[in-house]
Amino acid sequence: MENTKDKEDTTMSAFSGDLASLEDEEIVCGYGNYQDKTSKVFYKSGTCYLKTKTDRFKEHWAVHEGSEIYFYRTSNDTEYRVMHSLAATFVKSIDTEKCPDSNKRLYPIKIILPPSKSRILYFPSDKARKEWMTSLESSIGANDLFKYYELRETLGKG
Repeated sequence: MENTKDKEDTTMSAFSGDLASLEDEEIVCGYGNYQDKTSKVFYKSGTCYLKTKTDRFKEHWAVHEGSEIYFYRTSNDTEYRVMHSLAATFVKSIDTEKCPDSNKRLYPIKIILPPSKSRILYFPSDKARKEWMTSLESSIGANDLFKYYELRETLGKG
């Protein structure tokens, strides 16, 4: 009859030997919530406007970091007022609006949050809106269908 204790010891020592040869970083990266070295951490900050319940626009400092966006009243604030996770969200540009106070055009982006909420961010220029769209779309992994396909005439029903 074979001695199973000796076999287990051999297996465990071989396993322990493999663990000992691994670097600490390799072990840590194999478990839990970690940032993969190859993935990019998105970071963007700047001025945006949020619309109040009374249809006024309040200036805020927005910080897009990783897959979250934070809103502060000023760039010097240490505590955010609002935060949204961008997991499972959609973003899209919408028509410009005029600020009733300053008569300036604002360039909005709509962030559609699950399950049925949305937040509209307004930017002072179209350039700023495009930069924020690029940053937000990159972090949520969005792809534009029209970059890959072209819509043409209807071929039939079905």
